[in-house]
Amino acid sequence: MKNANRLLAAAIVTTALSGVPAAAQCFSGTCQSGSTLFPSDPISDEFGPSEIPFGQPLLSLAQFDPAYYAGLHGTTPDNVTLIGAELTLYGEIDAVVRFDNQGTSGCNVTWSYDVYLAIFSNPAIGNPGILAVVSEGGTEQLGPGDGDPPPPWQFEEDIPLESDTLCFPDQVGLGAWTGTGTVEFMADGFVSSSAQGCSQLASDFSNLALVRATVVYHYCVVEGPPPAVGTAYCFGDGSGTACPCDNAGASDEGCANSTGAGAILSGDGSASVAADDLTFDAAQLIPSQPALLFAGENQVNGGDGLVFGDGLRCAGGNVKRLGVRQPDANGDATWGPGLQPLGLWQPGDTRRFQAWYRDPNGGPCGLGFNLSHGYEVVFVP
Repeated sequence: MKNANRLLAAAIVTTALSGVPAAAQCFSGTCQSGSTLFPSDPISDEFGPSEIPFGQPLLSLAQFDPAYYAGLHGTTPDNVTLIGAELTLYGEIDAVVRFDNQGTSGCNVTWSYDVYLAIFSNPAIGNPGILAVVSEGGTEQLGPGDGDPPPPWQFEEDIPLESDTLCFPDQVGLGAWTGTGTVEFMADGFVSSSAQGCSQLASDFSNLALVRATVVYHYCVVEGPPPAVGTAYCFGDGSGTACPCDNAGASDEGCANSTGAGAILSGDGSASVAADDLTFDAAQLIPSQPALLFAGENQVNGGDGLVFGDGLRCAGGNVKRLGVRQPDANGDATWGPGLQPLGLWQPGDTRRFQAWYRDPNGGPCGLGFNLSHGYEVVFVP
């Protein structure tokens, strides 16, 4: 690439890295009281080795998604705060610098060159990096009429360029790092040169052959017991649709069964699809009578449920069966982890869960089966 085609990049070089805080300044503070600081795993992308086109998106780094990191810590997105992003850039440039004496007499030439790696991002994250990493120079004797390219006036090198860690705290471009999308990068490599002491022509060429970007996020998580993985709804306690034969359960239970209590369904683990550690516990079932956990996409009757057997049907729509269990002597049963292959939910999906169970002897309505209340989970990556 010739310098004439790199006027924009050369102009940007004047900003250098002077406006970017040093690493020690980025995270010198701490999280607020009651919060803990965590680093993310490194997130990297690489293009090459090949000739790299300028002006095209080359690299893509995932933004900091609070919902994703909340899922990793078993909390909610409002308990997760990004306080910094550490970006490291790397490139390899094939650089050629030529100095030609076209005069009629010999003379000395004092020469120098600088090789730069430029990275441009979308969305803009401030000044991610103009790196003047390699600078070389010297003095050479050029004879009369010496021309291009005989050595020693041609200098060709394969030069690796790596940035210091570039830091983005709250006040410097951090907002662009937050979201559910990506930060995309374009890159360019170029060389500039100068020579004095002879009538000379300097021509520079460069080819950016490889580029890589890596980011590590630093974020705070509010401490304390993790919140429930989901939300219970559709109770058989008279707060919504009435149970079928005046068999209301106690507060926050399903409709009462032959034991006089209503079944309770709770979730544990996390809503992370990748972790797939979601579990369910059902209590106050009928000992030794089959219980089925199922998932649907909808809340039945707006979340109040409809009469079904001795209880209320709370979940429906594209129903998936998640397994049958035989409750123990206390009427307890458990499902999971590893339920995602059965339920097929994905990040962003909302599913409603419910336990159906047999109650063949002495059920209040005599229909032989009953259900727990509903339980809703919104899944994250």
